[in-house]
Amino acid sequence: MPEEQVQEDATDEEIHELVQKMRVDRENQEINGGNDGLDDPTPKPKPSRKEALQGVSTLRKYLADVDGVFARKLEMSLATFGHETQLEHSKSLVSTSITDCFTAAVN
Repeated sequence: MPEEQVQEDATDEEIHELVQKMRVDRENQEINGGNDGLDDPTPKPKPSRKEALQGVSTLRKYLADVDGVFARKLEMSLATFGHETQLEHSKSLVSTSITDCFTAAVN
């Protein structure tokens, strides 16, 4: 039972059982690599580069109003992520010649 579902009138024993169950679930999740068997068996595709960069943009907008060392470190990490994904993308590009865009006229 998730934490949100704990009733205000729960007994100490019920709370103890819930905490114990959560610990076991967490241990099982770590052992199974995050899959506790309840997840959808089909893996979800990873987000595209564009979607990831949109997420970075959203986080940067949020962090613009946040003060603190953590926010600045996260901003630096996000900038590094942007640079690394750009580098990865540029390495995957294939060189072409302007003549590749034209086909020879067939008589």
